[in-house]
Amino acid sequence: MRSVEGSVSRISPDSRYVALGSSPTRYSKVFVAPSEGGEPQLVSDSARVVDWTRDGRYLIVASARSSSEALYLLPIKDGRVAGDAIHFRTGPCRSGLINTAGALVCQSAVPGGIYGAFIGTLDDAGRLENWRPLDVRVSGSSATLALRWSPDSTQIVYGAPVEPGGIETHVVRLRNMATGEERELYKGANRPTCIWASQSPSLICSELSNSKTMDLFTIALGTGHIERIGSINSVMYGKVFFASPDDKVLYLMRPNELFRWDTATQQETTLEWITGFGSKGVPVPTQQWHARHENGRLEIRPASGGDWKPLISLRQTQSDFSPDGKWVYFHEWDTAETHGLYRISTAGGQPERVGSFPAAGALGGIFISPDQRKIIAEAQVAPEVWLMENFEPKPPGSAH
Repeated sequence: MRSVEGSVSRISPDSRYVALGSSPTRYSKVFVAPSEGGEPQLVSDSARVVDWTRDGRYLIVASARSSSEALYLLPIKDGRVAGDAIHFRTGPCRSGLINTAGALVCQSAVPGGIYGAFIGTLDDAGRLENWRPLDVRVSGSSATLALRWSPDSTQIVYGAPVEPGGIETHVVRLRNMATGEERELYKGANRPTCIWASQSPSLICSELSNSKTMDLFTIALGTGHIERIGSINSVMYGKVFFASPDDKVLYLMRPNELFRWDTATQQETTLEWITGFGSKGVPVPTQQWHARHENGRLEIRPASGGDWKPLISLRQTQSDFSPDGKWVYFHEWDTAETHGLYRISTAGGQPERVGSFPAAGALGGIFISPDQRKIIAEAQVAPEVWLMENFEPKPPGSAH
């Protein structure tokens, strides 16, 4: 009927028309097209399609006409807009449908976003003492936190998706862990990730500028000054995960590939192709260890080279190497759906449970502080689902 990239479609109750939008998460132009063929009509310049009302008089859309997201009824007659949009609820509706009774059922992220973060304390033996919520400001839907601890374990830097006016963007924030004070250092469109520089009070960051290029830049912590240091071509996904002690060589990963980039020559060198490297649930590479997921097992080997060693059968879930290189910490759950924080020695052996885990979602990360006294766990949290009835204006002449 019509080619729409990433299209979302809803068929009208009488099957005569189809509402078309180009994205399930971002605002775009919305069209209504005759189902038997014909020219689509533009009904909104910036909205997300939700569904038709049961009688087909209105198309329900989400939009941010007044800076915050809200739901509107677009009057539609003969495939065209037939009046002004009618506001009926303020607040997001990530996805929704009209049920057989004509009520709107919507799914939305809970207040604070789709991801939850928690901070725990580890005792001298590396076992968990407690968890408490970590109030990081995340409101978008498409990415987990790209979080790193400062070398002295007093601060974190994280990249977070946010949705000002319903349009998703990404920011880099610096947080003082003692006071909770945060500063926004950078705003971009494509998931910037940062590491701490060794030779200056700054961050070294990477960000996809388009589908084939990754930009590299620094952010001065004192002034916020941004300095571009280069770019890497033919990168569909990738990020910097550590640097040489003099910050002159950056080590990066993309799916199945480990490579280095020289800041002076602007040249990249593939170090190794590793199946399963950089996939979800694999610990972030360190200067001591690399990891991969192979045939349902987590395998590790020294960063200096050598044979891969199967460590444990593990589903793709949150995990991290301890800074001293002696342990892999991970989230796991049993047949009774009891979730826990576990660890296993990098030398091998049996895993041990070291505490509870604060969330049930397997998408997210674990981040252990360099002093090994704090651990941050991040996980996707369950959305809220709500139902709304009797939100449509009464048809003319109907009984009240």
